[in-house]
Parts: sequence; C-alpha cells; structure tokens
Amino acid sequence: MYQTDPEEIARFNKIQDSTIISAGQRLVIPGGQRKKITPASNFTAGGGTEDFIWPIKGHITAYFRQKTRGANNKGIDISTRDTQNIMASRDGRVVFIGKLTGYGQTIILDHKDGLRTVYCGYATSSVKLGDEVKQGTVLAKAGNVSGKDTDSLHFEIRRKHRPQNPLFYLD
Repeated sequence: MYQTDPEEIARFNKIQDSTIISAGQRLVIPGGQRKKITPASNFTAGGGTEDFIWPIKGHITAYFRQKTRGANNKGIDISTRDTQNIMASRDGRVVFIGKLTGYGQTIILDHKDGLRTVYCGYATSSVKLGDEVKQGTVLAKAGNVSGKDTDSLHFEIRRKHRPQNPLFYLD
C-alpha cells in the first residue's frame, strides 16, 4: 500500500520476522508513499509487471497465518468456481509443477528477484515446467479437487523461500 518493502518495515519497527506483521497492527512506514489499493472484488487481469495481480476472483476463505487444520496458513485461500481460470500473478518462469504433500496439485513461479508465487489446488494445468509466463497468463483451471472440503485456491508469495503475507503485495 505504501510502496515499501515489508522487510524494511519490520526492520524499522524492530520486528524480527516480517511474516508476523498482522492487520490492525500500528507501524511506522519508513519513506512510504501511499498508493490506491484495489480490493479483490474489483478483480482485473493484466496491469504492470511490478505489482502482483489477484490470481483468481473470489472471496478470501483463510488469511495469512490463520490457523487451519492445526497449522498456520502460509498464504491465503481464495474461493473458486469450477473451470475458473487461475492466472499468473506476475511475470515469471514455472519452476515446479506437480503434487506436493499437504498442498495437492501445485505450480510455483520464480519471478527472478527473490520472490516466488505458489498456486495450489487446481484441477488441470495449462503450463509446463520451464515455461516463461506473463502476468495474467492462464496457469490452470479451478475445479473440484478430491479430498478438499471446499473449492479454493491456496496462494502464497515467498521471499527467499519465506512465506510473506500476499495482501502486502497484491494490487
């Protein structure tokens, strides 16, 4: 929102782990300049390659660090509908595609700046390992995924393999 890196905010506020910054917490934003935020309900595909776009239109069903099934959520879960497109949140390269224990069908994009996005719980994929994709490219189709209570996309943003709150990045 203020065009300031979460790690810098954490350092400035003497917070050792930027992943524990939470909604409603009072913080000093060093050198931050506020920009307009587009809520998830105003979903759009495309846009600039520096900002992350929402990978799918839907309501957040589980927030970052929210306890789900006894563990802290490392991303956000977004409700889906069958055959809904799941899009690349930012330009990147497919560095993983397949099934991960605890995540199900997973696609991981590397954005070449220490950031990666993780998309879990889709029905069919549209990309293959090594593909270079542009922001807004369809990665997969949502659908009924066996073993899940509800249909949702699990979405993570990782900085140097550490989970970040996606809401700090999404445009």
